Amino acid sequence: MQVRNVGRYAYSNLWLFIRTNSPTGGVLRDTLECRLADAQGRWQGKGSGGRFGLEIPLRYHVRFPSPGIYIFEINQGMRDKQLKYITDLGLRIEKAR
Repeated sequence: MQVRNVGRYAYSNLWLFIRTNSPTGGVLRDTLECRLADAQGRWQGKGSGGRFGLEIPLRYHVRFPSPGIYIFEINQGMRDKQLKYITDLGLRIEKAR
C-alpha cells in the first residue's frame, strides 16, 4: 500500500480494510494498520513541504491463479467518517522476482 498524508493528519496510524474479489467469485479480506508516525510523533516515509509518502507491505508471494479481472476494494477503518489530510492511497502490485 502507498499512503500520502499531510503533516496535519490527526492520527499516527490509519486502519484499512481491503477486500479482493477474484474472477471466480472468491473473496479475500485483509486488515492493515498503516503506522504513519513513530512513538515520538515523527512522520515516517519520505516527505517535503509538509507532505509525506509511505509504502507499507501488505502481502508477499501472492498468486493470482485465475485469469480475469480482480477487484480491490479499500475502505478506511478509522472512527472519523471522512479523513482529513490523507491525500492519496494506492495499491501497487509487482511481479515476484
